[in-house]
Amino acid sequence: MVSTSQGDDNRVLNGTEPFDSEAEYMKLLGMIETKSSHFVMGGKSHTYNHLEPIFLLAEPIIRDEKKTRKVNCRCCLYEFKDPKEWTWCEFCGYNIDEKCIRKTRFFPKDMERDLEKKRRGVICKVCDRKFLVHKKVAEIYNHINAAKKINDDSISKLGKQGNAANDEFKSGETGNASVTDNINKIDEEVEAMRKEIKKIKNERKTKKINNTSILEHKEKMESEVHKA
Repeated sequence: MVSTSQGDDNRVLNGTEPFDSEAEYMKLLGMIETKSSHFVMGGKSHTYNHLEPIFLLAEPIIRDEKKTRKVNCRCCLYEFKDPKEWTWCEFCGYNIDEKCIRKTRFFPKDMERDLEKKRRGVICKVCDRKFLVHKKVAEIYNHINAAKKINDDSISKLGKQGNAANDEFKSGETGNASVTDNINKIDEEVEAMRKEIKKIKNERKTKKINNTSILEHKEKMESEVHKA
């Protein structure tokens, strides 16, 4: 049994249903957003959003007291026995077990500086993963947008070709109408000439009959004179 989505795809491929590129584009973006919105690390599900503050930092985040009260590592859920056991991520501000510190990373909004002036911050595994997801999603979006542009350009080109063909067809219709008018005019002139020729022939025939009658009358008169 064919699923609804497969049936829809088949109708599009078979040409029985128009392909809406804009709708498909939005559908694809929505699917990517949904697929990338969650990932699992350390047995815990974490969310991703391309508008998160960590992607806009130019310096370490200001720590939130609510985050500093957490007694579990955000990444591995390890329960701290002593505050000295934890460090903190300078991107998200949460308490992190030392083994869950991935590395340091340049702050995103600091990337325009010269290399020696750029600042790096301590980052946890979760935030680091979010940056990887962020980069991958951006690459996918770029590919999709590039493909969409090619598709839009192709549709635009086909549209222009269609309009040109339509204009040419209309021009051809106008030309054909003009030719038809000329042909009809010529036909009328030919018909008028035929009538004129027929009229002349009839006049000649009538004149010939009259001339024959006069000649016969003349010959008859001459014959009667000779008899006399």
